[in-house]
Amino acid sequence: MSKESILAKNTAIVTIGKICTQLIWIFRYLIDKRKDQKGQAKLITSTIFFLIAQSAIYLFIFAIVSQWIKNEYKYFLATNLVATAFTNALLQISRGLGYNTKYTLGSFISATVTILLNVILIVGFKMNAYGMLTASFLGNVACIIYLTISLKLPKYIKRSYYDKNELKTILKYSIPLIPNQISWWI
Repeated sequence: MSKESILAKNTAIVTIGKICTQLIWIFRYLIDKRKDQKGQAKLITSTIFFLIAQSAIYLFIFAIVSQWIKNEYKYFLATNLVATAFTNALLQISRGLGYNTKYTLGSFISATVTILLNVILIVGFKMNAYGMLTASFLGNVACIIYLTISLKLPKYIKRSYYDKNELKTILKYSIPLIPNQISWWI
């Protein structure tokens, strides 16, 4: 496979990843509902349900397409993408709810765990890229666990709070922002 086709394939994979991680801009809508707990719960539930569905569809498509991807790190990249999507959504939720300290601490935990594990796994265990990708994944997982607990996220999530109209509103705002996000990456 030529370098150009490898670059094109990797760019397509990362572009899909950027779309998945940038699709939901819940922060903007939670600001408007800071005094409306049921409205917050509807937004958060709809976002989390959409993110779970989006991740499942992405992983299903990835499982089919991955047989043609010749990259030893492809499964690490797929799981990192899903973890990053959840991390980004939970960080936006914490900011939208007005918990800037929790947002900052969640980001700090993610970065600290990632850096420490990079040193341990790359330098100590000589895991190279596997170590780096594992550290990134575990840094995101640490942030997800911290934010889920500190925000008491389960109290906001109920099946009855899922609101398709809220989700459509968020997506109408989010989708036009995707090309901008991709252009910053490229």
